Amino acid sequence: MQFKNPQELPINDLLQDDMLLKVAGSDPWYTNIVNFMVAGFVPPGENKRKLIDESRLHLWDEPYLYQVCFDGLLKSWVPAEEATKIIERCHSAPYGGHYGAFRTHSKIWQSGFFWPNMYDDTEDFIWRCTPCQKHGSINARDAMPLTTNLQLELFDV
Repeated sequence: MQFKNPQELPINDLLQDDMLLKVAGSDPWYTNIVNFMVAGFVPPGENKRKLIDESRLHLWDEPYLYQVCFDGLLKSWVPAEEATKIIERCHSAPYGGHYGAFRTHSKIWQSGFFWPNMYDDTEDFIWRCTPCQKHGSINARDAMPLTTNLQLELFDV
């Protein structure tokens, strides 16, 4: 039997519920903390005391997890998929970007983002940045010496 319109397809009721709730992709690295904060679920092999201590320093606002710093500021914890986009934006700004690792870290912190291996990811990104590797920075060995330019008049010689 041929169906010409996709709305005429029959509904298959033989699907199981666990297949309907399956999420494609990997879980963020802070999944255990969020599950404990929302539902009190402790995964097997995880230390409950550690989750209690970590959950005291965090706030869960539906799609985002925030960490409350000691100075009262909030840092947004991001998944690994978004980290590359954040590094790219903070490293190569349209107003004179391609900063080094220290300045890129500072811009990420000032933007309020954090993830556990932020420093390693940023340094790896900078080492792989093509414009940074092509141009690089001028060091003392590559700099041209400053010399005076002697101006002579036509008949001074």
